[in-house]
Order: sequence, then C-alpha cells, then structure tokens
Amino acid sequence: MIKRISAVLLLVSMLLLSASCKSKVYKPVESTEEESKTVFKLGEHEVPYELFRTFFLTNKEQIDGGNSSVWLGNDAPEYRQKAIDIILPQICEIYAMFSLCNSYGIDIYSEEIEKEISDMVTLSVDGGSIDGNIVAGHKSYDDYLAYLKSLYMNDSVSRFLMRYSICEEKITEKNASDSKHTSEDVYKFFESDECAHISWLHRSYYYSDYFTPDADYELAEKAHSAMKNAESYDDIIKVLVQYSSGTDASTIANGFYIGKYTLDSKYMQEIIDAAFTLKAGEHSDIIENYYGVYIVYAMEKDSDYLKDDSNYERIAELYVSNEFYKSLEECKNALLKNVSYTDFFNSLNFAEIEY
Repeated sequence: MIKRISAVLLLVSMLLLSASCKSKVYKPVESTEEESKTVFKLGEHEVPYELFRTFFLTNKEQIDGGNSSVWLGNDAPEYRQKAIDIILPQICEIYAMFSLCNSYGIDIYSEEIEKEISDMVTLSVDGGSIDGNIVAGHKSYDDYLAYLKSLYMNDSVSRFLMRYSICEEKITEKNASDSKHTSEDVYKFFESDECAHISWLHRSYYYSDYFTPDADYELAEKAHSAMKNAESYDDIIKVLVQYSSGTDASTIANGFYIGKYTLDSKYMQEIIDAAFTLKAGEHSDIIENYYGVYIVYAMEKDSDYLKDDSNYERIAELYVSNEFYKSLEECKNALLKNVSYTDFFNSLNFAEIEY
C-alpha cells in the first residue's frame, strides 16, 4: 500500500503512470534567488523556501481555519509552531525516502529518472495517452506553469515531487523483489501487534453521488448508534454493510488485515490508532478525514487464515510493505531529531507567504 504525503503529492502522482516517450522536451524553469534559499536543514539535506511555501500554502487553511488574520495576532507564534508541526514531518518523509533510495543503491538523479520526469512534464503539457487513459494536457507550457501555480507549486517543486513519486515506486518494487523474508517472519508478523484484522464503515467523499459530507456524517451517526445497540456480530456486519458507500459488502463481512506502518499516517492516524488499540468486537467512534467518514471495527485474527496459499502471499506482501514503511518512519524520525533552522526561516513572516 503506497503512502501519500499530501494533497499536492496526490495530484502529482496521478500523472506518474509510466508515461509514453515524447520527442518534445520542456526545459526546467529556474527558481528565483529567494525561492532557492534554505529554510532549514534535515541532517545533510537543505530544504528550499519554495518547497516549504508549497506545503505551507497547501496546509494553510487546515492550520488557520481560513482566518488569515491569526498570522498577525497575538497567537501568531502558536500558529507558526502549529504549521511547523504539521509541515515538517511531511517534508521529512520525502527526504527520508531519498535517503533510503541511496541505501538501496538507487540514484535519484540518474538519467533514467531525469528522463521519466521530463517525459511526465511533456505529457502534462501536450497531453496524450497513458495506459489507455487520455491526459488532456494544457495549451502551452505557460498554461501548465499557471496550473502549477494554482496548486502553489513552481516548476522546480513540481519536478521535485515527481522525483519523489518515481523514487517511491522504484524503491518499493526493489524492496519487494529483494526481500529475504522467511515463512517464520510472516507468521510472527501475523501474530504480532503490528498486524491487525479489522472491518469498517466507510462513507467515501469521492464516491458519494447523492450525499454531501454533512449527510454522510449524519448517516455515520445513525450507524454508530445502531452498532451500540447491536446484539450480535451479524448485526454489526449488517450495519456496516448498510451504511458504507466506499467498501464492498464482501470486504466488510470478511474484514481485512493491515500493517501498523502501511497506512498513510497523515490522513489515517486515527484509524491506525483505533485498529491497534481496540479489542476484538469493539468499535471506534466516528472518524473523519480526507477520504470520508469511518467507524473501525476490530475483529479476531483467523488462526487458519495463513493455511490458504493466496492468504499467505497476501500477508507476506503486507509484511514486506510494513517492514519497509517502518524503516522509512525510523529514518523520518531521525531527520526530525536533526533539524536546524536558518536565519532566513526565523525571519519569515508567515502572513506574507504567498505565490
């Protein structure tokens, strides 16, 4: 299961799908002197202002609730720290991925990756076909750059995030193919507290054609009340199936296994917390995040589950993914402990950050 850091990366990664080769090449646009200034260092990595600006503006409404005046008021230092607490881990995860790539022998600046980025930019500008899907493209390179600006990105940041998405794909593939795990590893993982068996109610904000987010939340409240009054496991499952819109009935009834580190912690942390703290038969309160509303239901692990070959392979893949993202988390946390802010960053007026 691939992690996503932010809505920015979600938009960029939608385009990163093995682009067909194009003859036309659009040269990178040089960043300004201010955009290139270092805001902070993560170990040996120097983070430019342009990247921080993108993440700040993308997260700004979440931080200030749409009230820009807070950046000028008495509580400005508190909001400044809140911004750092939200943005810094997101940026750290990118550089942690690059650090892991180096340890896996992946050159993040290889000719192959540079060409993939160039092809992706060309496809985004000119349009074309990817895996049978049509990409509309833009009328010109200037129109494409204007579109990036609407996402608070300049060309440099866009290519940087493309590099991240390409590298993530390459390293997860290499990790899976190079894994030397044993059946004992898989069984230990399955029985450990890093593997959970859950089901859930999920009302997706993406696939709800007839309901608004408020209506989805109201339906989740009805489901939560019904679950409290349910007298049996079958009653619980009926409620989950009845009120879910983003998960099929079979998956809800059988549940599914997740690893502690395989979900996107930016958006799914409350779900992760519920999945790994609830006891079998217990359910969470209503959880709302980027993807919709949820109620997590903890299930017993099936002791015979791994006897089926396809189930074993599924858990083996989950184990490999979990181990990789655990190492990524450890690398990210190491970077978070080694942050140094520049004078330029300390002098930034967050109220004036715009693009």
